[in-house]
Amino acid sequence: VQIILFTDQWLSPIARFARHVIAGRTAVPSAWDSSAALFVVAETLIGAVTRQLEAAGAKRIRDLESLR
Repeated sequence: VQIILFTDQWLSPIARFARHVIAGRTAVPSAWDSSAALFVVAETLIGAVTRQLEAAGAKRIRDLESLR
């Protein structure tokens, strides 16, 4: 299993187990931090992988969603 971690700039403790770590800044000028930028990066990567896998990827997603 390969772990791809999306985390804030302080790095989650899971980072030491991850094969890939994508860290983003979450500090914004408000009362709390925002993970919106990391969600955009994750959604973009998921979209790219889905397009690359084509039919096999679509079937895998359907199979996983049927488990709910």
